[in-house]
Amino acid sequence: MRPRVNFAACALALASLAGCAQQAPRPADATGAAPRAAPADLAAALRRADAAFARSVADRDEAAFRDFLEEEAVFVGGAGLLRGRDEVFARWRKFLEEGGPVLRWAPTGGDGAASGDMGWTVGSSRYEGQDASGKQVAADGRYLTVWHRSGEAPWRVAFDMSLAPAAEHEPMNRTPARALTSADGALEATIGTWSHDGVKGPRRGAFLTVRARRGAGWEVVHDSAVAFAR
Repeated sequence: MRPRVNFAACALALASLAGCAQQAPRPADATGAAPRAAPADLAAALRRADAAFARSVADRDEAAFRDFLEEEAVFVGGAGLLRGRDEVFARWRKFLEEGGPVLRWAPTGGDGAASGDMGWTVGSSRYEGQDASGKQVAADGRYLTVWHRSGEAPWRVAFDMSLAPAAEHEPMNRTPARALTSADGALEATIGTWSHDGVKGPRRGAFLTVRARRGAGWEVVHDSAVAFAR
């Protein structure tokens, strides 16, 4: 997940990357296509999905958590990308086990493409657990999650990581790992890795960029980047 918290500060624990039911299906129009989503309705639906995703972790419900993950989901871990549902689930399982570390989050914003198949949410998170020495630690953070769905299927998480200014790590050589574009071509998101040779030596990390079409051009909505643990 983009992790939802700083790994170095929390013993390399995953944090990044939501309680209501997901948006009910809407009837198709005469052409068989789903109606375009109203902006306010879409934003609310994405926040509800994010809140439900968070509840799956708070309830330590493995089945519900796993069902929220897209098959090709990419999350950011402490030392690299987590690729695919199985890899994400394996790394996050500690948060779903009784007695494991506690991870809580809540969405504070979100938006999506009018085509209703892609969107994003941001919010605040809190991690509580133990570091490598067994000392109890806590950390607050921010996160960015990209959501995707096909037709009227439930919203599922495609990308997830901490929300942190990418400018702090520039200049970066970026290598995309996966990209998504909404059906109407108005929203796109790219997740991947970056590297650069800084004054303190080579560094590597992950990035997640969300862009929205504005007229004839593109506007960067979020550009987040974190460094991998050394």
